[in-house]
Amino acid sequence: MDNKQAKIYSVELGGAGAELDLHGLRVFEAEEKIESFLFACQKQKTDVAKIIYGVGTGALERGVVDYLKNHPLVDGLVLHSGYCIVLF
Repeated sequence: MDNKQAKIYSVELGGAGAELDLHGLRVFEAEEKIESFLFACQKQKTDVAKIIYGVGTGALERGVVDYLKNHPLVDGLVLHSGYCIVLF
């Protein structure tokens, strides 16, 4: 297991790392929070972070994933039910 995989695994298990919880937000509200969060992660030189959007109807998940897939600071995503791991 390389270093990045170890960091992803740690974040998946709830270990130390940047985390953003978007429960209860609408997509446009979540996008504002995500933008600030991503720039804060960049400033702190974070390699991986967790964004929680919950399960619900799936609208927030679709909006968040689409936004992240097209964001220039995001190198990749690991998708899970209710959350994703963001790779920088």
